[in-house]
Amino acid sequence: MKHYQEQDSTQTVREALTEYRLDIPGYFDEALVGSVSATFFHRHDLCHVIFGCDTSYLQEGMIDTWTMLGTDVGILNYLRFMRLPEIKQLAKTVDWWEMLRETPRTIVAMVRIYRASRRMTGRWPWQDNTAYMDRRLCDIRRELNIKVLG
Repeated sequence: MKHYQEQDSTQTVREALTEYRLDIPGYFDEALVGSVSATFFHRHDLCHVIFGCDTSYLQEGMIDTWTMLGTDVGILNYLRFMRLPEIKQLAKTVDWWEMLRETPRTIVAMVRIYRASRRMTGRWPWQDNTAYMDRRLCDIRRELNIKVLG
């Protein structure tokens, strides 16, 4: 488990994002993808950090659910991003059998996230979140009542 996945992590969002990105391929770098895609991936990565999810199949399903229910982006707006060419390219690398095996656990996690998102006292800002970069994860999670469910 990474430090950013601990409920009471004292890392700043910026520090946690650096730790998170150690495990993901470099093609999410803004220099290598279009700016719309780079912005999407940056915001998506921030959600991984804020909600404490890694990049396993289970937790990718979890972070999509957290993003739609625990941020102010909304379900329809988030689903529009799934049409980006980089997302479609990424989908080609998915091990569909592994994803299928994780589906029952993902569904259970989605129900837990739905319940947890209803108890949040605010939503993570999908767009205007730069002011949070130097704040500690534990403080943000306490403020928004976010429970890491990993």
